[in-house]
Amino acid sequence: MGKQREQLSATTSNGYRKAIYTALGCQVILALLCTPIMDGGQSMQMWGFSMVAFYVGLIMIIIRRPKCPTKVDLFLIRWSFPFLFIFVAVPISIMIWKARGVWD
Repeated sequence: MGKQREQLSATTSNGYRKAIYTALGCQVILALLCTPIMDGGQSMQMWGFSMVAFYVGLIMIIIRRPKCPTKVDLFLIRWSFPFLFIFVAVPISIMIWKARGVWD
C-alpha cells in the first residue's frame, strides 16, 4: 500500500489532494440531501449523472496536467460538482424524463 501511494504521489501533484477532498465533501453532502427525497429516485439519478460528469472532467484534468495544476484546474475540481448538479444534471434530466413521458 505504501509503494502504491508513493507511485501516485510521484506521478501527480499534491495540490490535487485538497481539491479532491473538498469535492468529495460536496458530493457526500448532496447525496445526503438527495437520499430522503421521495421522488422515486430521480434526485439520486441526477446526482449520479453529476458524479459521472465530474469524474470524467477530473480524469481529463489530471491526465492533461499531472504535476503542475493551475489555479483554474484546482478551482474546477473543488467547486464544479455542485454547479454540475444544479445547472447541468437537473435540466438535462428533466428534458430526458419529459421525452420518456416520466415527467408531467
